[in-house]
Amino acid sequence: MDSKGVAQISYQISTVNLLAIVVGGAASLAAIGFVDAVHYLNERLLISPYVAIAAMVSVVFANLISYRVIGRSLFDLQLRARGFDLSLGRDKAILQTHQIRDYLSTEYTAAPDQDTVGDIRQCLVREGRAEAMVLDRQGRLLGVIRLQGIVNSAAETPATEAMIRSFTRFDEKTSVWQSMELLRGFLGEAVPLVNRNGELLGVVPEEAVIRAYLEIVHNLREEENEAA
Repeated sequence: MDSKGVAQISYQISTVNLLAIVVGGAASLAAIGFVDAVHYLNERLLISPYVAIAAMVSVVFANLISYRVIGRSLFDLQLRARGFDLSLGRDKAILQTHQIRDYLSTEYTAAPDQDTVGDIRQCLVREGRAEAMVLDRQGRLLGVIRLQGIVNSAAETPATEAMIRSFTRFDEKTSVWQSMELLRGFLGEAVPLVNRNGELLGVVPEEAVIRAYLEIVHNLREEENEAA
């Protein structure tokens, strides 16, 4: 190949590199398709198919990088800045907008912090529950006592000594998505939900979290099917 041919190929490659940058940027905004880009390069600019394929590869990588950095659109980037990440689909974004407090239950066993293990054990057996919420005089949640943990404990043991101090809890701002994340590895009947002062408002059973997820996703699928 003579120097003129080499120069021509070098010019084509330089042209393709420039076009790849432009097309790659356009790809991030979904403004051009890969097949159309290659067809244009091959047919309209008379660039060899091999160089056109190289351009397509450049566009592919540009699209992958732009998708990781920006997302499907600049709108995704704006949503992410506001706490809504669509990279896992619409489900997560929708679940983040629903609070789990809407599924709150007031059916639980409360025990004053002055009670003994014997008092709480009798109360749990009488009410048919497996755990009690230990509260102070102001109604603030101090801990949780589970029946299986006090079966062999002395009856006169103070509740504050037998209770679990580190446990899963929700607050008024906990979303359905966050509640699902917090339930990983959870062992118990229900998760207590407290306000900003630590006062117990109620409990959210595991069943309620699953029901919340199924209801919200079901409604989302119905909306998508109606729009299709």
